Amino acid sequence: MKSQPRKRSIARQVIFNFCWFAVLISGVFSFMTFMLLFTVEDRFLDRALYSERDKLIAAYEITGVWPQPNLSHMTIYTGLETLPDDMRSKYVEEPQSHEFYGEEGRHYHLAHLAEDVFLLAEVSDQLLIRPWRGAIVQVFSITTALLTLIGCWIAYRLARRSVGPLTELAGFVEKATPDNLPDNFAASYPPNEVGVFAGALEKALGRIGQFIKREQNFNRDVSHDLRTPIAVVSGAVEILQKRHKLDKPVAELVDRIELANRHMARTVEALLSLAREEDAERRREPVKILPILEKTIIQFSHLLDGKDVEVEVDVEQQVTLQLQAGVLEILLANLLSNAFEFTSQGVVLIRFKDGVLSISDTGGGVEEEMRETMFEVDKKGEGSSGFGRGLSIVKRVCEHHKVFIKVAHKAGGTEISLKFSS
Repeated sequence: MKSQPRKRSIARQVIFNFCWFAVLISGVFSFMTFMLLFTVEDRFLDRALYSERDKLIAAYEITGVWPQPNLSHMTIYTGLETLPDDMRSKYVEEPQSHEFYGEEGRHYHLAHLAEDVFLLAEVSDQLLIRPWRGAIVQVFSITTALLTLIGCWIAYRLARRSVGPLTELAGFVEKATPDNLPDNFAASYPPNEVGVFAGALEKALGRIGQFIKREQNFNRDVSHDLRTPIAVVSGAVEILQKRHKLDKPVAELVDRIELANRHMARTVEALLSLAREEDAERRREPVKILPILEKTIIQFSHLLDGKDVEVEVDVEQQVTLQLQAGVLEILLANLLSNAFEFTSQGVVLIRFKDGVLSISDTGGGVEEEMRETMFEVDKKGEGSSGFGRGLSIVKRVCEHHKVFIKVAHKAGGTEISLKFSS
């Protein structure tokens, strides 16, 4: 039996995705703002540096001598070896860079005046953003957290307003029973997609209610019409057995009629319970396997007339199952009649072990093309005298009463196993 898939809450998915999106947007926005502040600061410092560089180059072209920079934080260095020690090695490693971090918090911006001539600006005192980057990161982190909380709160409200009515509607419909289907509930939902869904569901439940009512009437009428001839046959058999002295062959035929009629009564009761969707758990009772098995074998023994077939039973007398009355008769009647009909010679073995009742035969097995569809309605094997309904009834009964059925296709025969739930 397949396990039920784990339920996934749409509301939780909405909240989770919205919160994740809020974190992403807040983080990206904070990062871009942080980088923008640094870029603006660098551009401001570079603007002053490159403006001074252009003035110095223009003066040098006129006089042939490098003049002193007008800004006190800028210095001209001629030769790589003259650069400050705390940034010279970094420049050697990254000669394309123009920004360097020195020791003791010093920060440099570099511009080339000529080959091996540098204009170096020590801008530590002019920095506005970098000294506060720790505080800026902290502010942005708090802002991201606040925006995330706000986004999650909005997602929670949105999920409650959008998914809440669906959850309420699902719970409302889940409590419905075939005898008490809800009606006139769609008007209580808002005129949006949920309201449209509620309206469609209300109409569907209305049609289902009409269908159930027709089925109940049909089942009631059929139940009466089926029980009446069964009662008539039962009474007639009783009269024949008690009031008339019958020859042995006739008496055996009457006994077969009695068994078949009793089986029919049980079958009708079980099938009607399936149609009424009754709870099989509440109608369970102790059922001994062996007496029902013996009666079923006798009932269908005529299918073995003239055949070289042995029926072996390996079922202990005290074995008892908890089942609804009539269920075991239906299962055994269909499975044993098939085994007897299709077995021409060999053995039909019925065994009960570890909660599993198995019926194996040497009837040649199920045709290859029938194996996937053998439990479907109107599917029957070649040479079958039935209508192709027996195994489909077996499957429905097993599903309704939580009996696991397994088919093993063996060389020269078939084994069907029934595992009963405790």
